[in-house]
Amino acid sequence: RGRILAVVTSTEFIGETTRKTGYELTELSRAYYVFRVNGFAVDVASIRGGKPPMVLDADDMGPFDYAFLNDKEAMSKVENSMPIDAVDPQKYDAIYFVGGKGTMFDFPNNRHVQALVNYFWKQQKVIAAVCHGPAAFVNVQSESGDFFVAKKALSSFTNDEELFLIPKAKEIFPFLLQSKLEERGADFIAGENYLNNVVVDGNLITGQNPWSVWELAESTIRALGYSP
Repeated sequence: RGRILAVVTSTEFIGETTRKTGYELTELSRAYYVFRVNGFAVDVASIRGGKPPMVLDADDMGPFDYAFLNDKEAMSKVENSMPIDAVDPQKYDAIYFVGGKGTMFDFPNNRHVQALVNYFWKQQKVIAAVCHGPAAFVNVQSESGDFFVAKKALSSFTNDEELFLIPKAKEIFPFLLQSKLEERGADFIAGENYLNNVVVDGNLITGQNPWSVWELAESTIRALGYSP
């Protein structure tokens, strides 16, 4: 049916701390299998290419996540991820920004990330992101200076969720994601903390947290014109 590009962070540590981060395995693995079973090929890109750092959430690992770790084809795609500057966007029907706290550091100011979002925006292709993945959107502007997220309904990891887990988040991160998206003019829709919340605004599909991945992936299939 087509191809979907999953984009992950290459950042291994949170800011200047020794606290490790990376992309969230559960946010990649579950979407990966939903995309595949619905007939789409999936490629993986990261900011620097090669093997990006992975975060394993031991409390939330399930069969699909263990399957991914034992799936030679899937793991090869991750461990040999394309560098973001080598991506040909014309090959893809949708782009999916995977979460992980590392995205807060290497997604927002990356000009290749911004160019990809702008391309999919202009071509009216599907754009999806979950948890911290919407960090890819915060600095994307059109040629006229309009922010990509302005007047768009969306969600992401909320301030309440962030500060509950990391009370010093304001000091550690460049910004709080919810606050930055709202500052850019987004119509931010927050659900209950740590529960599924997916927001669909045309071809833009966003999920609040890792528990939103299943519905987000199926909503992406619908936006591509198929029944999941």
